[in-house]
Amino acid sequence: MAKLDNVRRIIAEDFPKDQQDLITKLSLILNTFMENTYNVLNKRVDFDNLNAEVITLKVTVNGGGSPNVVTKFSTTDIANSIGGWCISCTNLANPNAYAISAPFVTFVNVSDKLFQVKNVSGLAPNVQYELKLVVFAK
Repeated sequence: MAKLDNVRRIIAEDFPKDQQDLITKLSLILNTFMENTYNVLNKRVDFDNLNAEVITLKVTVNGGGSPNVVTKFSTTDIANSIGGWCISCTNLANPNAYAISAPFVTFVNVSDKLFQVKNVSGLAPNVQYELKLVVFAK
């Protein structure tokens, strides 16, 4: 998709005198909205623009990647998720040791804003890790 052309601001003086009061009131709202939309659509999306949450959880898995104990996490705003990304993985026993490969977390929605981890690939078995996940809303 091509970049959005720069949006021209609404200026009251561009309109007849008898309409300028109304145009001034409308332009305060519309100019701000247009600038924000322009910025978001031109690669300036930040985390606040995403329907996502960062979750921190501790997990220990067996040789197949299943958690050794039932591992659940909750979200503040996300009731249903399409998935997430693991953005950080720390070996809690030895912070200088790394995961075997990039962790991939599979989880399911248990109830409103509650999720259960089903599998985590890429972790050494029987070692506790702290994972930070970005969980995306559906």
